[in-house]
Formats: sequence, C-alpha cells, structure tokens
Amino acid sequence: MCWSGGKDSCLALREIQRSPTMRVEALLTTLTRDYDRISMHGVRRILLERQAASLGLPLHQILISKGATNEEYESKMGEAFSAYRGRGVDSVAFGDLFLQDIRAYRQRLLAKHDMAGLYPIWGRNTSHLIREFLDLGFKTVVVCVDPRKLDPSFRRPG
Repeated sequence: MCWSGGKDSCLALREIQRSPTMRVEALLTTLTRDYDRISMHGVRRILLERQAASLGLPLHQILISKGATNEEYESKMGEAFSAYRGRGVDSVAFGDLFLQDIRAYRQRLLAKHDMAGLYPIWGRNTSHLIREFLDLGFKTVVVCVDPRKLDPSFRRPG
C-alpha cells in the first residue's frame, strides 16, 4: 500500500483491509531524505512511524533526495516494487481519488514490474468521504499548512 500519511490513504487502507481476498504487506512511503519528511505531504518521519505502529503494519521507507527527478523516484520505487514482486505481491494500492494522469502514470510504472494498481476510493465524492472518515471515528490533526492558502481570519495579527 502506498501510504501518504493522509486521510485518503487511511480510507483506501480500510477498504483493502475489509476485503477477504487481500492483505497489506507493508506501507510504502517516499520520504525526502534532506527534510526527513513524507515527500507527498511534508509530514515528519516520526509521525509516519507512529501511524505505522498504531496500524500494526510494517513500514517500508523509500528515501529520495530533495531535488529528486522522475528517474530517481522511479528507480527507488522500482527497487521496492521488485522486492515485493519477488515475494509474490502483485498489486499496490493507492488512495488516489481523481487525477487520471497520475493513475495512468502509476499503472505504467507498475506494469514495468509486472504489478497492477488498486484504487479503492477512486472517484468517491470528497464531501461524503470526509464525513465517512469522521463517522468511522478517525481523527485528524493538521500538521502542515501553507499559510498563503488560508483565509485571512486564520492568520495571526502582526
């Protein structure tokens, strides 16, 4: 399972775990080595490790440089995919919702390693999804914010 540390990954994981025909081998997460944070969301490694521990799942950390090219990313991910493929794993799940070009890219990358992608929450309504997340009792904490994206009412004076 490719794990970003966010709510979409969490709900995708839940869907996979509800299936009697699938099991999660590990959480795969890319971290930017220079920042010691999840590449996708900027979450600190310690929080990632706490998530994996609380879920009781092995964590496979894939380190990339801060200026990683697609070539570096694909090489590092390919090493991980090949290792799991060698252990009989044939699919990787993602918490993607809408971006068809990203999905197509993932499919091409996985195909190079004789694997397929799973997208258990693909196309779901985001308003319904967050309500489901909260109704299931999950909690979330905002750990990274781009202050330029916040409404001015959230900003501190001065």
